[in-house]
Amino acid sequence: MTAKSLRHKFISAIADGADATLVRPQANWNDEHNLWLGGRSVTGTTDTLADSDHLSLVKYTNAGSIAVTLPQAGASSQFIAGWTAFIRNVGTGDVTITPTTSTINAASTLLLHAGQGALLFSDGTNYDAIINAVKASTAEVLAGTDDSKFVTPVNAALLPVVATSVKSAAYNLVAADRNASFSVSGSWTFGHTVTAASAGAGFRYTIKNTGLATITIDPAGSETIDGATTLKCLAKQAFTVVCDGANWYTIGRSNVVMITQALASAVATVDMTLPPDYTMFDIEYQHSHSAVIQLNMLLAFDGVPNFITTGNYYYQTLYSNASTSTAGAFTAQVVAFLSRSLAAGTAGLGRLLLWPTTYCTWINQNSVVFDAGGSRYIEHSAGWINTGSPRATNIRFYPGSGNISGTFTIFGHGA
Repeated sequence: MTAKSLRHKFISAIADGADATLVRPQANWNDEHNLWLGGRSVTGTTDTLADSDHLSLVKYTNAGSIAVTLPQAGASSQFIAGWTAFIRNVGTGDVTITPTTSTINAASTLLLHAGQGALLFSDGTNYDAIINAVKASTAEVLAGTDDSKFVTPVNAALLPVVATSVKSAAYNLVAADRNASFSVSGSWTFGHTVTAASAGAGFRYTIKNTGLATITIDPAGSETIDGATTLKCLAKQAFTVVCDGANWYTIGRSNVVMITQALASAVATVDMTLPPDYTMFDIEYQHSHSAVIQLNMLLAFDGVPNFITTGNYYYQTLYSNASTSTAGAFTAQVVAFLSRSLAAGTAGLGRLLLWPTTYCTWINQNSVVFDAGGSRYIEHSAGWINTGSPRATNIRFYPGSGNISGTFTIFGHGA
């Protein structure tokens, strides 16, 4: 360690006398003097800094929170300009330093976390403090709750993966869920126990509905989410919920969601679910058949599903050759045509828009190759079915005979 020394400001040019038996100011006047800093350790939960702590290290060791009083700067000729002390918190709780009348760093208090230290300096009226930052833990980095700690650059690949919390029954969000990811399914309420005020601006979580029902997000009290008191997280929907300190809003909540995709290979039927709360479904299909047939559909309204085969499906079709089919009502298993008769093994492309509410309606357009010569026809059709039920819950595609292969994709609108 390098030796510390203190010298007189006045340097004498007069040589020391030869008589070593005399003690006089001239003796060793220009020699260096040792300077040692003071120090004390505080084990309790309260303390008052003293004027004698000048040029001293005061160390706090208690595991709990510690309250420290700092007398007024300059009062009673104490803590005058230039008074300096070193503070270190080696405990596990916080140290709060509160000046009397004076301010510290222009604030009423100074907070030192575990492991932090500060250099206090008096200007005779108020105090300044130079604080060392301590390294944030990985948990604190992920939580982002304390900006007084520094973060060293790290390889993101080395950070721990935040586990996804799987929920299938009613759950209430808590403060510990900051930055959490939720995989939810079922039909229930995702409540908020933590308020927006206590969560604070920047609190966020991600939610993904992996099921085919609706989850209702309900913030605490009268708080809102996207301006409403509740928000539906629909089937297969995913987004991030963010707090602004007073209410909540979403990021990445799409109005169009791909719900499911069925890959059929030589099957008799393709059954698909129409989840609740979507206002419209966009169904895209590309199919081929093992025989010269038509592609038909059935609808169910009970969720079982029991497909309607005795109710009336009304429709009208227009072909590109200008011939128009007669509007009709069909019973049993004869339903709205989704494509014209195809030559065996040829492909049909189509798009069906379906509004699933009472008086369920649809619009269909498809392009088909229906003969060996390769002639292409475009078919437009529209239809509806009146069941008296609230909304359609399931849809079935099937060929008039033989099997069907292809891709059927459902997109939900109105999220």
